[in-house]
Amino acid sequence: MKIFTRIIFLKLNEGRNENRRHYPDSFSTCRNDEHQSATCSEVSITKDKYKDIIVCAISSVVPAKLSANEILITPQNTNKLRVPSVLKVDRIVTLKRKDVIHQMGKLNHLELEKFKEVFRKLVA
Repeated sequence: MKIFTRIIFLKLNEGRNENRRHYPDSFSTCRNDEHQSATCSEVSITKDKYKDIIVCAISSVVPAKLSANEILITPQNTNKLRVPSVLKVDRIVTLKRKDVIHQMGKLNHLELEKFKEVFRKLVA
């Protein structure tokens, strides 16, 4: 699996509450008039005919102590985040590509290597 980690802005639903149950609570971080949205990290693409995206959650609520499956991401020109955030490597779901609203940025080389290291430990 080719791993690339882009930070994307994602719509979760368009006023249909029944769709929300498919996404972890950590993705439901902000709201606007038309749909719920979230920032997450695109990890890869499924190898089936649907070519869905594989994402993991990013939260701006940084705990005092990170778990072994979390990575601290500091705001930089590369990722275009506004505040320090935590990448939750163990919060993984697949989503349809049409739900991506905007690609914000990407992880830098060191953050990507750390992501790969944590991810390998999860699936080993």
